[in-house]
Amino acid sequence: DDPSPKPGDANNSHGTAAAGVAIAAFNNGRETAGIAPMCRFMPIQLYAESTFTPNSTEADACTWAADNGAAVMSNSWGPDNDDTPLPDATRAAMEHATTNGRGGKGMVILFAAGNSNDDTDRDNYVSSQFVIGVAASTNFDTRAGYSRFGQAVSVSAPSSGGSLNITTTDLSGAGGYSTGNFTGSFGGTSSACPLAAGIAALMLSVNPDLTWNEVKQILEQTADKIDADNGNYNDQGFSVFYGYGRVNAFRAVEMARDLVANDNPRVSVASPATPAGAGGMLSLDWTATAEADLVSQDVAFSTDGGSTFTPIAMLDGASRSFDWTVPDDVSGSVRLRVTATDVESRTGSSTITVSVWAKPAIGTVKLKRASSGRRTLVVDGTAFRTDEAVIFVGETPLGLLKYPNGRRNADGTCTRIVSKDGSIDSLIPGGSTVQITVRHAVTGQVSAVVSFTR
Repeated sequence: DDPSPKPGDANNSHGTAAAGVAIAAFNNGRETAGIAPMCRFMPIQLYAESTFTPNSTEADACTWAADNGAAVMSNSWGPDNDDTPLPDATRAAMEHATTNGRGGKGMVILFAAGNSNDDTDRDNYVSSQFVIGVAASTNFDTRAGYSRFGQAVSVSAPSSGGSLNITTTDLSGAGGYSTGNFTGSFGGTSSACPLAAGIAALMLSVNPDLTWNEVKQILEQTADKIDADNGNYNDQGFSVFYGYGRVNAFRAVEMARDLVANDNPRVSVASPATPAGAGGMLSLDWTATAEADLVSQDVAFSTDGGSTFTPIAMLDGASRSFDWTVPDDVSGSVRLRVTATDVESRTGSSTITVSVWAKPAIGTVKLKRASSGRRTLVVDGTAFRTDEAVIFVGETPLGLLKYPNGRRNADGTCTRIVSKDGSIDSLIPGGSTVQITVRHAVTGQVSAVVSFTR
């Protein structure tokens, strides 16, 4: 009921400093101003714990923000451990916020990429299709050495890591980062994220009709391609270090404003209700409006960050949905683009990134007896992810999957799953034949089936 910082509580200093980067007022007497100093602030106390363990609080916070009118949500937090699953409740809250927030235009959700200098593919929060991931650059327009990188990075924003840190608001008096009312030592992607979030707020200030996905695309399209020599930008202008570049507030606000009077078709692709499974069906839905009649809509996909789009289908101007069979070899994520063309040959497009689960394949199935006498079902294969795959014996799930040490790959998949369950003997009686099936935990998609005889 009272999210105000508590004097002397160091746990409040981080949120106070991050908020100041986004919305600290002009002429506040604290040596700083936010990027969006006249935007309103909705503070939420998200965690009381000292570590970031997924729980219902995070889903409640996201839902509460969207339902109470928040336009932009800046998240400078995340789980401590790589490969922490995104809880179903949090995923549902993000979908609710981007689908129903702002009267159906969607609350804009930004996440700090993280400070562990490794791949965002192992962070299921930043990699969510409902999120804009923000990496950190320096005052030299180079990569901050601590910043995470990868396909989930949408844009980068200036922070610490060069010769300067970030100056922002602090807890009043002692107990924060300093003994005064502002600090000059803030930084990390925790600072980059609210800077990008403040720019999103400026964009919605001049054009509140933008959907959350249009905000994301404008941030990407107007970003500056910094560090051209080392950024490794692909043909589509994407870099795993900077996303589509370092945010440019002026250009982003200018494009958001100009879109109000633009006669080009406007397309907004909705994020799918569930992540896609390779080899499975993905249902796409979108809205498309135009001053002139639409004559066609093209659907295309890309698996390399957007440098090469492969056509999927050309539809008539009235289409607003399409069912696509995801190729078996797609894993990690896929970008999907819908382009609408009107009778005046004007076009508009919308692109989303969808998480794709690799298609598990079963190689061998063995039933072993441990020294304790307990049965162990061992399934060897490829592309298993223990937070995604559920093994069924017949129609009975075996519960949580366990994998032995040393059999897990860097991408989070593993080549062996060991499932220990006390009901193995009753599920697989001696001499019987059963179907061993792997299904995706959320979609229920069957990805592999073998017959096993005990």
